[in-house]
Amino acid sequence: TLFRSDVVDEARSYYWERQEYRFHRAFCNELIEYGKFELISQDRVHELSLEIGLSYEKEADYQQGRQNRNLIVKACFLEDAMKHYKDIGETEKVGEMKVRIKETYENWEKSDEIISEFSKIEILKDTTKKYVDSFLDVNIQNTMDTISYRDIFPKVDDIKSEVENRKQKFLLQQVFPKSIISDGKKVAHSLSDEDSQRMEFTRTYLLYLKGFVCGLLKPLFEKIMSDCGLNTEIIMNKLDRWGLFDSRNRSIIEVGVRRFFAEDYVSSIHILIPQFESTLRRMFEKTGYPTTSIKNQTGQYEETLNSFLERQDVKNTLGEDVHSLIQIVMVEQSGMNLRNVVAHGLARVEDFTKERNVLVIYLFLILTRYELKE
Repeated sequence: TLFRSDVVDEARSYYWERQEYRFHRAFCNELIEYGKFELISQDRVHELSLEIGLSYEKEADYQQGRQNRNLIVKACFLEDAMKHYKDIGETEKVGEMKVRIKETYENWEKSDEIISEFSKIEILKDTTKKYVDSFLDVNIQNTMDTISYRDIFPKVDDIKSEVENRKQKFLLQQVFPKSIISDGKKVAHSLSDEDSQRMEFTRTYLLYLKGFVCGLLKPLFEKIMSDCGLNTEIIMNKLDRWGLFDSRNRSIIEVGVRRFFAEDYVSSIHILIPQFESTLRRMFEKTGYPTTSIKNQTGQYEETLNSFLERQDVKNTLGEDVHSLIQIVMVEQSGMNLRNVVAHGLARVEDFTKERNVLVIYLFLILTRYELKE
């Protein structure tokens, strides 16, 4: 009489019929505990486990019966269902949930549930002109050297300070979890204070980067193109003068740069992003750093760019500011993530802009500041 599974089962059915799924799951879990003592069969345990997953799916649509159902709430319940199915080994159901979750997020991105927030960046033309003019030299290669060596990109310390100031000013922002949805997928989610801080840092960095590219980098390139005749040969000559430039990359990079000057930004970015990754690796190879990982005891495979940039020796060599620039532009999920977005064919045609193309070329120029010293 101590374990009346029939009574518990009646309660489970009662809450299922009333669509009170949270209580229904509680009684399902209670019955599953009975299975540990062989008070119900393992077949029944499996049925109850599947029913818990189904209850999450039902709740995704029902949402406690409220009139204004929300697509984000739906996606969250489907994610709970996916996690549950994964825990009980239901691979087919996990795949089904992945499809439904992506479809829900895609619908959400097109819905009126989104509230857009715009950040206004004020660019003073006179100030920009004076700053741009400070780079120019009668010798075009001197101008290219100045662009490469001067620290004009966003500084990590400045952004950290801005994030901390905002944290003190808007305390409630730290309470709520944050997620980033892109192309129908949740690509980042804050599970801890550290996650939240990292996402806020990246968000602030992207604002600084937008101002840098639009307010300085693009006008600077346009000025040098119009006044100094910047072209493919000048950029390639700059790379050729770099002692750590690998000749294996040269011909392909040249094609990518030519496509930039032809205003074919789709082709240029597709060519230059993987070539930047290769150029970065080979720069480290030339200085004696390993860039591969070992598999199958002796087989060597190139590390992913993500894991390569996470290495402490790479961080130390690049320095915090340059490392953050490359990481956020190329591989950070909550950043621009250009390397992965382009490589996996996820970029939209509107992503291939002149601004982004200039930024990718600038990353090549940044690398030329590194030299091999005895």
